Amino acid sequence: MIAVLSKKIDLSTSHLTKTFGVYLFAELMAAYPQWITNLNSSFALLSKVDGFIHGEVKKLYPHASPPTFKCTHYTDTRMEVIYQSPRCMGDVAEGLILGCAAYYREKIIVRRETVGDGSGSSERFLLKLVSESNVTTSMA
Repeated sequence: MIAVLSKKIDLSTSHLTKTFGVYLFAELMAAYPQWITNLNSSFALLSKVDGFIHGEVKKLYPHASPPTFKCTHYTDTRMEVIYQSPRCMGDVAEGLILGCAAYYREKIIVRRETVGDGSGSSERFLLKLVSESNVTTSMA
């Protein structure tokens, strides 16, 4: 279906699936706001995906097999996320990351690398927070 839509509207399948990921993030936050209580940034939320959010998904859908989404490096402005899934939906994962940044009104630069066997089942995302809308600077 995505390939047909891609041809029909002349947008790449990658662009379409990333856009879907952005949309999906907003829908998940609207449906499950309790998942993000006390989380005030993209990095805070992303660091909870595997340990908490996917656990909640499995409570709702016991037969679900969500991807792994591991944060392997974390500072105030940089994060490395490893996505792994046999469904090879790295574009959707990237869209979810971008949707998360939009939700928190942050600008995040995403650099993505396919790792492992090159099939797309394992993707590395290097994230750099470059600005936050809620950060104010004082002018002396």
